[in-house]
Amino acid sequence: MALQRATQRSPDHGFAHIPGPGVSAPPTPAALASQLTQPDAQARRWAAIGLRGHLQRAPDLLRALQVETDALVRSALLASLSTIPCDAVVHGLMPLLHSDDASLRNGAMDVLAQMPQVLAPHVQGLLADPDPDVRLLTLQLLSELVHPEVRDWLCRVLERDDNLNVVASAVEVMAEVGLAQDVPLLEATLARFGGDS
Repeated sequence: MALQRATQRSPDHGFAHIPGPGVSAPPTPAALASQLTQPDAQARRWAAIGLRGHLQRAPDLLRALQVETDALVRSALLASLSTIPCDAVVHGLMPLLHSDDASLRNGAMDVLAQMPQVLAPHVQGLLADPDPDVRLLTLQLLSELVHPEVRDWLCRVLERDDNLNVVASAVEVMAEVGLAQDVPLLEATLARFGGDS
């Protein structure tokens, strides 16, 4: 009878896999989170990528985003945050709409637009922000947001907001999502600003 070679045996005998020499186990989420503060940008970028979908590490990603200056790392942080639709991420990103950094503002908006259900409870507050620039950004966000209440939010802006630029932006978005029954509201809005050329 021919002898079987040992290499022909199945390697799976119910034992846990133990990495061989020179093979390291993948880093834990905690290790990746600590790597977000390393001086090497490439290390920070790979850490951000590795934390995609890790809900418990959302605060670490948000903290890193606040101080990150490297464009590629920032992009990786935002991409990972977009995979964690939760209140913590929405609360962490909304203040960035006040940022003087345009790329950071736009990045935050892109991520928020991907979380319509989580963002929805906060839209009214954003549309009532004292800063008209934030209200304008929110309207820009609504133009991309897939949510059944977008039209209702726009109607409230047309009825109540007293900033001409904000209202004009709302009219532009309403042109995309409005209905024939909104014409009287648009006419009333025009009358409200009738004295402005």
